[in-house]
Amino acid sequence: QTSTLLPASQTFHVGLTEDDNGSTEYYLNTLPEEFLEGEKVLVVIPEMSSPHVLDRVLTDILARKASMENIRVMSMVVAPPALSSLG
Repeated sequence: QTSTLLPASQTFHVGLTEDDNGSTEYYLNTLPEEFLEGEKVLVVIPEMSSPHVLDRVLTDILARKASMENIRVMSMVVAPPALSSLG
């Protein structure tokens, strides 16, 4: 559980599908309407095979007023196509 590792945190979940063209669609999205100013955001993607899901999630988090300098992304496995797109 996240609360045992980060006791002062809130946990939100997103789930996306991706088609062969890289288009993404949410099937689950519990992100808040707006993040508080200065709020830290940790995005955990256990396995990233392409950059499209991360792009979509980051775009939506930024649209909810989080700042890029307060966002961190953690992934356990990154496939070569996703890794090369990250620069």
